[in-house]
Amino acid sequence: SKSQYESILATAPKDWGKNEQQKHNALFLLEQSTSKEIIKKLPAAKPNIESIEPRTIIVFWSVSKENLIKTSYMKLARLPFYQEVTIRNHNTVFKLQQLFNEI
Repeated sequence: SKSQYESILATAPKDWGKNEQQKHNALFLLEQSTSKEIIKKLPAAKPNIESIEPRTIIVFWSVSKENLIKTSYMKLARLPFYQEVTIRNHNTVFKLQQLFNEI
């Protein structure tokens, strides 16, 4: 629902989607998994080039564009848990929010 979507986005890190030097993605959980369970299945983040911020049913992921090919993010599609999430970039996330507001 619109209210659920907005409350999820309200938990985003302050700078998520705003730093032009980074690629920002949201991993929306599709199954009954929790973000804590998903985090356990993810490759370890490389702190100097990416950040992973888990929330209830979403994981906010920001990666350095300059070092994108070196990040754990590049391995996601090959992992079994990939079927448990849908990944959207910040532009799509904010566009969906805009569409909710137009309804």
